[in-house]
Amino acid sequence: MSIFSGNAVAHLILQSDMVSKAVLLILLSLSVLCWTVFLQRYFLLRVKIKQLAHARSALASVNTFDQLKLTVSTLKDTYPGLFLVPALALVHDRIQGKIENSLQEKEFFSQQIFSLFDDLVKQEMKFLSLFTATAEIATLLGLFGTIWGLIHSFIRISERQSADIITVAPGIAEALITTLAGLLVAIPTIVLYHALLTKMRQAEDSLMVVADRFEMAAKKLWEKEFTHAHAQVSSTEKPEPAAGKPYTAY
Repeated sequence: MSIFSGNAVAHLILQSDMVSKAVLLILLSLSVLCWTVFLQRYFLLRVKIKQLAHARSALASVNTFDQLKLTVSTLKDTYPGLFLVPALALVHDRIQGKIENSLQEKEFFSQQIFSLFDDLVKQEMKFLSLFTATAEIATLLGLFGTIWGLIHSFIRISERQSADIITVAPGIAEALITTLAGLLVAIPTIVLYHALLTKMRQAEDSLMVVADRFEMAAKKLWEKEFTHAHAQVSSTEKPEPAAGKPYTAY
């Protein structure tokens, strides 16, 4: 009978002790968790990338601050809205406060935009630690199972004062099955990690393009609104009459 047949593997698992069964159960739980998170995050990232592409095209046609507000309002319930809504608030505060678009203010505004972008990227990346931790833990659990099975083999040899195959085989079987289980969890988890990382990089690049387009449009509209407001203030100012005698033409 092949060792990879279902009955043989099930028999090896049933014949193992509680520690080996606990190791196998932990490995199975980690594998199910990683696959669940991967599928959920992977398909969600596909949706987010499509939403970011739509946001890019929408921001390209913005020419006024009202159009910018309307565009952001239509995207507020999407993934780009998590960035655009607080970014629009930064622009609104500057325009309403009539803050001059000086070089220092522009640099500070760019830093705030990058901070919003960086926060979103960190939120996406935090799920990757699950995969790296699982790959490391699965490998170590497999090694632990190997050592545990070998210890059992030596204990049985000392108890029976014999090193025949009947005495040694159960411990060796425990060692091999846990080692195999650890590798079967660790290797696919590493593959899932890199697949998800690649998709996250695509989303990050798309979000960067959205952030750049928003920043360029915001600075342009900020300068336009500030220039317009400054011109209105200048036109409403009335010159005061000059003191002294009125000028008389000869």
